[in-house]
Amino acid sequence: MKLRRITLGSALAILSVTASAFSQSPGDREDSARKHFAQGVENLEAGRYDAALREFEAAQADSNSPKIVLNIATTLRQLRRFAEAANAYARYLKHPERDPERATEVEQILAELDRDLCRVSIHAPTGSTVTVDGTRVELDAQSRAVYRVSPGSHMVAAELPGGLSATKTLEVAAGSERSVELSPVSGPEPREPKGEPARESPARDQGVVREREQAPGSHASAFGFTVRADFDGKARGLVFAPGVLFDVSRYVEIGAAALIGKRQGAWAGARALLPVGALKPSLLVGAPVFFVQGVRPGVQGAVGLVWDPSQHFGVSADLGVAHFFSPPPDYEATVFVPSVGLRTWL
Repeated sequence: MKLRRITLGSALAILSVTASAFSQSPGDREDSARKHFAQGVENLEAGRYDAALREFEAAQADSNSPKIVLNIATTLRQLRRFAEAANAYARYLKHPERDPERATEVEQILAELDRDLCRVSIHAPTGSTVTVDGTRVELDAQSRAVYRVSPGSHMVAAELPGGLSATKTLEVAAGSERSVELSPVSGPEPREPKGEPARESPARDQGVVREREQAPGSHASAFGFTVRADFDGKARGLVFAPGVLFDVSRYVEIGAAALIGKRQGAWAGARALLPVGALKPSLLVGAPVFFVQGVRPGVQGAVGLVWDPSQHFGVSADLGVAHFFSPPPDYEATVFVPSVGLRTWL
């Protein structure tokens, strides 16, 4: 998985804590935790990441210190086990004794990792035991959890109250968000007729799994189509731009379109998005080309909003400016271009 690089120096700067950071409270478990932690720090600084991870996990078995969780996270990242590292960073941010100043930098690292991972939101009945690919997932007080996984296929399983079980296989892409709800079958257990042997109920054994759609506006690694209308800022006409889209991630999409109006042309560009919900601010940059007495290339920039109320449909609105480097006579070099568009996704 391709990951935006954060230097090892930065990681060690965040986590350069020593064994003296532990309180000197008596007890064999604290003594054991300090020894394992000190050895883990030594291995981490020396680049012996496998050995460092073993020591930090041994320290964690004896102590609930957030510093240990943070060192486990950075060691996993150095081992390129990015999903496990992200989950460890998330645990650190939830720790009641985390360092508020360090938490800000950890949030930035986690956001960087999330660009190449999938966030799976899991909800199961209270008392359930949930695993992802065989790894236990801790549920919060509302019996929910957010768990990061790498792009690909993953198995979500749950042992539900009353001896029920449920499983779901997910195919996920980088930068996406998925939501899975695991719930038992409702209603009383069926009774067997007298004189017949008891039989297992398939529905009762398997439970019910409901997978929700991706969060609104999450189209990572998806193809789509768009029809945009670009208006002349002086109300002299408009140009239609039918084309295709591809979401590189939750943050960036690229596209190409034909320009159809009084003059014909083509357009290619990219849009940066701020994924704060279904309604997202955006910045559009593009390269329009018109064929008017030759080839007339230009550049375009616009700010706007994208509204994706569902996974397969959305609209856009932009206010922008286009500039052409060599316009024909009687044509303006710079024009104001508001636009609106419809978007659909496969």
